[in-house]
Amino acid sequence: MNCESKQQSVHPLLLCPYANFKNKEDEFRWIHFRESPTLPNADKSTLSSLSHICSLDLCNSKDGTYDEFSCQICEKPLVGTLFYSCKECLREFPIALTYYHKECMEPIQNHPHHPKHSLRLQANYSTHKTCAYLPSIIRISRHEHRLSFTSSLTPEKWLCGVCRGKIDTNYGRYCCVKDCSYGVHSKCATRKDVWDGKELEGQQEDPYEDIIKSFDEISDGVIQHFSHQNHHMRLDDKTNRKFDENKRCQACTLAICDEIIYSCMQCDFILHQECAHLSRKKQHATHPHPLTLQVDDIEDTFICKACKRESNGFVYLCCEGSCDFILDVRCASLSETCDRRCHPHPLFLTSDPQTSQSCSICNKLRRHRLNCGECGFVMCFKCATLPNKLRYKHDEHFLIFSYDKKVKGQYLCDVCEKEADPNKGIYMCKDCNVILHIKCLLGDKVMYVMPGKKLIFRQLKIDILLNNRLTRDICSYCNNRCENKVVYKIFDREILCSFVCVLNSKT
Repeated sequence: MNCESKQQSVHPLLLCPYANFKNKEDEFRWIHFRESPTLPNADKSTLSSLSHICSLDLCNSKDGTYDEFSCQICEKPLVGTLFYSCKECLREFPIALTYYHKECMEPIQNHPHHPKHSLRLQANYSTHKTCAYLPSIIRISRHEHRLSFTSSLTPEKWLCGVCRGKIDTNYGRYCCVKDCSYGVHSKCATRKDVWDGKELEGQQEDPYEDIIKSFDEISDGVIQHFSHQNHHMRLDDKTNRKFDENKRCQACTLAICDEIIYSCMQCDFILHQECAHLSRKKQHATHPHPLTLQVDDIEDTFICKACKRESNGFVYLCCEGSCDFILDVRCASLSETCDRRCHPHPLFLTSDPQTSQSCSICNKLRRHRLNCGECGFVMCFKCATLPNKLRYKHDEHFLIFSYDKKVKGQYLCDVCEKEADPNKGIYMCKDCNVILHIKCLLGDKVMYVMPGKKLIFRQLKIDILLNNRLTRDICSYCNNRCENKVVYKIFDREILCSFVCVLNSKT
């Protein structure tokens, strides 16, 4: 290893980050002004008197001796680079990670967050290398405006908009550029699921923030929706209509109940009023990139990344070409602060999706989930997007979604006649005491697959049919009764109970 001291008498010494100060004046100058002690006639005796105020040696590894080691700061290999080392550290700890890339150790001049003084690395001073290069202006998935980094002290009390924890204003943080009292921890703001990694300083506002209307108003109560451009749709605000499970919203695929809807004036195309107003482009808390609404006639089903359900309704796709993030419209409609009637406290999307927790309702491990800020309640997206009320063809009243951990007693599902546990969520009619499992009313994985549509699979046309016959069909592949809410029909004769059977039958 070839090492040579690069320090010269006219320049401040580049010191070991693990310097231990015994001289209060030098310590004060280092901590408050980031200035190394200037030693015009530095020699070994002078250095040793300062208790490990040791100069670093600039080295290289021409013989490959140190190729197996990495920089302690950036953790990247030393191979083919110049690096600094401390002889005193190596003498006491010969196998310790006491090597630093030259570029990692050099002072940072004119830093945007602290332009007055240069920033120098010190082991016990909390300006990490990654923090020193935090972006100045960013946009995150949790807030509608841009955020700017600030390190100024303020007397206000702040809560992080991502993790909901307290923000210590003694440290740097991100705040809204439009002064709407929104702040985020720097670590939370730069998480991969929150920030898209782009520095926006000096760039114009992204045009996706502009509202793009989903329909044109033709006349009073008549619209032309961009998903159904050949026909006009009329507003239907009657809420006492007869229930028909075959009439479904094309966007969310749920059967029409008492909601206000838009119905086509020439065909059976229907949209909930709420679904008709879905944004064509939006930012959602679950993903750092903007999403666009895909409404073309979908000849395939998709799996939502948040709730893991299969659907063939409208879908939000990531605008980034290399990203395959998909969100169904029900999950996309969940706001970052969610209120559910089955829980008394508001729920927030606080958790990192790289981790998992068990949902308090379905007890399944989920990455995308909502957490209560006041208790340990967790709700996955699949449970959070269940409708609060639904209609059942054998009951004239609405069935209300109910969840209660305190309820004890035995309940039976009116469809399968098996035990129904309110601790796991059920649908209940309080007038008739009708009780149904979630999957018996909506289906399980195919609860958002809409019957009446066609799929194209391996050049085969597959019809999706509602499984509502008095005698349920027998699957042509597995020979079991078709128990799902929909069945798949091919060749005008074969009935298959699931898409898994469709795949297996054609392999």
